[in-house]
This record gives sequence, structure tokens and C-alpha cells, in this order.
Amino acid sequence: MTSGFYPLDSLRGYAVLVVDANPETRALTSEILRYCGALVWAVASTEAALAAMREALPRVVVAGVRPALDSAAALLRLLRALPHEEGGKTPIIGVGPASGAAAARSSGFDGYLELPIDTWALCRLVGELIDEENSFA
Repeated sequence: MTSGFYPLDSLRGYAVLVVDANPETRALTSEILRYCGALVWAVASTEAALAAMREALPRVVVAGVRPALDSAAALLRLLRALPHEEGGKTPIIGVGPASGAAAARSSGFDGYLELPIDTWALCRLVGELIDEENSFA
């Protein structure tokens, strides 16, 4: 079944962790991913994200990036410091303003989407990162 530009349920069964301090953005991002079939864990903080990594073992992390980038960059460093089996190599997508794209990419994010979120681009990027990860497994 397809709708728009991306197959519905294309992310079925894949866990995705959404980390964003902004409740509206967190809810919207989560709903988009659920629409594509993902199992979503949504949290507001770095501490909650680390706890969720142990519980959910997500295939991809989607993190809200604010202009200062400090909290998102700190989250990225903490996740990359985890052992591989605990999610240290999990792809991380930043979501934020256009002005944060270059800094996010240079910080090591695996992808970046500008606000407002393009529904199909988010699902497509998550799917591509999962496919890429599967090709190395």
C-alpha cells in the first residue's frame, strides 16, 4: 500500500528513538514515524534517551537540534561512546532550523532535516539509514 511518495508501513517493526525537548516537534516527529509503521520511543532529554537506548535498542535516533546545538551534540557524543552492542553505532538524524544543518553534519550526524519536517523525507531518510545499516550486517 502506498500513499504520497513513500510506502505506508515501510518502517514496520523498526524501533526509532525520537529525542526532542520541544513537545510539539517530538509529537509530530513521532506521529510521522508511526504513520510509516515504526515503533517509536519519544523522550525529552539526553538522560531519558540513554535509558531508552538500553530498553528499545533503536535502529535510528532522530534528535531535535536547536540553534546552540549543545544538547544535541552532547547526545551525539554520549551515544557514540556507547559500546556497539548498546547502540554506539546507531545512525542519528538531526532535525532543526536550516541554520543548524552545517554544524550538525560536521558534528557527526548521519543526516539532517530542516524544519518544518517533510513527512516523506523523514520516513525515506530513516529507511535509507536502516537499509544502509542492514547492508553492513
